[in-house]
Amino acid sequence: MSAIAAADNSMSLYPAGLSGDGAVDYVNLLHFEGWEKSEFLDPERILDSAPYVKIRIAIPDDYTAQHPPVVTDYRALESEFPPPIFDKMGYVIDGMHRLAANAGKSIDVYVSSKMPSDCAVFSRRFTHAPRARVISKNIPSP
Repeated sequence: MSAIAAADNSMSLYPAGLSGDGAVDYVNLLHFEGWEKSEFLDPERILDSAPYVKIRIAIPDDYTAQHPPVVTDYRALESEFPPPIFDKMGYVIDGMHRLAANAGKSIDVYVSSKMPSDCAVFSRRFTHAPRARVISKNIPSP
């Protein structure tokens, strides 16, 4: 199976793309409902990478994230996860715990349409850096 594919938007609760203020609202909603319980502190980063498109990617089996109890809680959920979102440089803006909860699976994610054409597949295991780059080179973008 390819590491990247077009997302199947026909059965998804989430739109095929996000732009500008819609992307900021999406991330803030996830932050308020998630473990952060606050708004995202860098909306310019979100806006600078907009617009976003939804794609499907394979997550490596060994992908991990900080806060293992949060990852465990996500794994226990039976509903569709909100797609994680990546900025134009391939860094996670929001969703590191949802990514780790789905290690070894393929899921929908939002990626910046400004991401270079040589990015879109996981390159290394996540560390505790809050802006760890998890997208790397060699696969064409959507």
